[in-house]
Amino acid sequence: GHDFATMIFVLSAVAPEKMQQAIENVKRSLKPGGMVLFRDYAVSDMAQLRFSKSQRLGHNYYVRHDGTRSFFFSLEGVEFLFRNSGFQRVESYYIRRKVVNHRENKVMRRVFVNACYMLQ
Repeated sequence: GHDFATMIFVLSAVAPEKMQQAIENVKRSLKPGGMVLFRDYAVSDMAQLRFSKSQRLGHNYYVRHDGTRSFFFSLEGVEFLFRNSGFQRVESYYIRRKVVNHRENKVMRRVFVNACYMLQ
């Protein structure tokens, strides 16, 4: 198995009912003590706040105009998924960024979940 796997903006594109299986697939590629480095969209990210009610598919789950899906995570939700697959949290926190589009004079507040989990 491998020492590390990355899940960078991957799980948010997976249907919620398939997320646990996706983590199990990553788990099978790791050796004991292997780490998953995780980053994805967080609840209250400006991308979530811009979706209309008609684009909502479920709790924190949306469809974009092009048909792709997007899920927005809480720290607790990510923790639940990884613990259910036998991982222990090393660290997890929100990253908050203010992005300014000067040309359009817009401020966008981005929020992401950043985490590291170790396979027990």
